[in-house]
Amino acid sequence: MALWYQPPSTLNLISPTLKLNFLRCNCNLSISNSRPTHIPELEPKPVFTSVKTFAPATVANLGPSYDFLGCAVDGLEDFISLFVDSSVRPGEIAIMQIFGDIAEKLSCDPLSYCA
Repeated sequence: MALWYQPPSTLNLISPTLKLNFLRCNCNLSISNSRPTHIPELEPKPVFTSVKTFAPATVANLGPSYDFLGCAVDGLEDFISLFVDSSVRPGEIAIMQIFGDIAEKLSCDPLSYCA
């Protein structure tokens, strides 16, 4: 139960007949045993299970959070495919494979790309 009381102010009363009101808030936090307790999930369900993104051949906006798409330069355009993998824990990123002419020069460690 929560209860809040504001004491009356004695300064600058406008009228001697002014009545002071009390504000009371009640909150019942007890949980009935007859209904199950709901614990919300920490991670929401994914809306999509895969996404395919397009990266034009430019690195003009290279900076934090732009390097994911901006550095995918190979010819005129690159496509990057992302998939939800149930074996990867929520909040973590895993790079499974990198394809392309310089794939052997790129690391599959996501910490080497993220700021």
